[in-house]
Amino acid sequence: MTSMAVRAGQSDMNMIPAGVLTIRRLPKGTYRISSVAGMHIAALILSVLLAVAMLQSGVMKFVRPTWIREFAEAVHLTTPQLTALGSLQVAATVGLVWGIWFPPFAIAAAIGLMLYFGGAIIAHLRSGDRNMLGAMIFLALSIATSVVLVLDVRPA
Repeated sequence: MTSMAVRAGQSDMNMIPAGVLTIRRLPKGTYRISSVAGMHIAALILSVLLAVAMLQSGVMKFVRPTWIREFAEAVHLTTPQLTALGSLQVAATVGLVWGIWFPPFAIAAAIGLMLYFGGAIIAHLRSGDRNMLGAMIFLALSIATSVVLVLDVRPA
């Protein structure tokens, strides 16, 4: 990645290499992170946030507290189905975390979660249960994560 300072013929002494990030020292002790780096940071934050949310949700489907069982009964889910759905969420967590180092896994996991929560909303609608705010929030977070991850991928 070349900085504007280098392209302008200036010294790159004020550039701080930080892996895939480029941080430029500015006067008065301030710093500027490149916009590409900003997208990468956003992708990391969204991926980790979604991974933590899916790990918590997936584990709750294995633990099955009373409130989870009530939600499952409202949409007519059996215990084996609940276990399978929890497994999918834990697998998505693994994909999102692994995607920090290999982005196609995070993209696949985020797209899979979009399909998962789209299906969850349909299941709620078909069963007549209107308590789907969580699924809608997770769908929005999955969409945002997918978009930012795709925009962050740079050609090699």
